[in-house]
Amino acid sequence: KKLKIVYTGGLQVWQNIPFVLKIISEKQYHLYFDFTFYVSDKNKFKKLLEHYNLIDLVDFDTLPHLEVLEKYKNFNLGLVIRDENIVNKVSLPTKLIEYISYGLVPIIKNPNIGDFVKLNYSFVEFENLLNTIPEASELKKMRDWNFEVMDQIYANFIENSRKLIDICKNS
Repeated sequence: KKLKIVYTGGLQVWQNIPFVLKIISEKQYHLYFDFTFYVSDKNKFKKLLEHYNLIDLVDFDTLPHLEVLEKYKNFNLGLVIRDENIVNKVSLPTKLIEYISYGLVPIIKNPNIGDFVKLNYSFVEFENLLNTIPEASELKKMRDWNFEVMDQIYANFIENSRKLIDICKNS
């Protein structure tokens, strides 16, 4: 049974969608995984799929955000293919929070995204995916650990919000 992988979001340069499609095509990831992309621009994405000869091998659609959230229950893994740079080191991508909150294990290019790396989140490396396909039991462990990571991120948010409120009250 193939693992199901999802990407949700835009086609901006920093999302590395051409890189993802190139790897899927070259390494024939589509033979081992089912890919679905929920993108902001179906026509532009279709052209990319045609360019990489993946048009009949990758599912895609444009859906309202609430419908995408409902679809997450059908997937095992979620793509967050960000480069190593200062913006990603300090970012907290909504996509990554959503994936983890809905029980998807992230597939990443660069693990250094916001506080996630400090909290030792579980992920799978995209370019090494075929060599590290997680079994169902491993996926469950990774998912459970990431739920704990999200609990810590939320606790940090609450603590820092209180500190900010105190600073504002005292100034």
